[in-house]
Amino acid sequence: MRAKYLFMMLVVIQASTTGLAAGKIPTIERVAQGKVVAVTDGDTVKVLIDGSEVRVRLEGIDSPEGKQAVGAQAKQHLSDLAFGKTVQLHVTGKDRYGRILGKLFVDGGDVNLQMITDGMAWHYEYYNSEERYAAAQVEAKEAKRGLWADPMPLPPWEFRKRK
Repeated sequence: MRAKYLFMMLVVIQASTTGLAAGKIPTIERVAQGKVVAVTDGDTVKVLIDGSEVRVRLEGIDSPEGKQAVGAQAKQHLSDLAFGKTVQLHVTGKDRYGRILGKLFVDGGDVNLQMITDGMAWHYEYYNSEERYAAAQVEAKEAKRGLWADPMPLPPWEFRKRK
């Protein structure tokens, strides 16, 4: 519980000083090590840090919803990449729903980037402008990997709007 409380306090303090109330997503330079104990879907995990589970929404990506084509595969792929593994969590902020945003690294590799590279997630350009994420998406699309095998894949944000 202590780790979760510390994360939340750090996010709240940073958010209050960076204008989260104005809709900006703050940047928090915070790194923690933990173990991925659950994979909720293709872009959300639970990381055990100092005995507490912390729910993390992966920064810069949006994976297909569970009921979408490739949704189950995206969840399984993230599980293959991170479940049960020791990860470095780089907390980047908090989203508008109050979830912790972060990047996961396994053995130095960026899991978020790997999900895009493998065609299991979109680069969430609306909230993230990293050029390497954008380039990975172009490469995955050209290679027709994962969700890009479909000539007109429906982005998850559009899927959610239709519900």
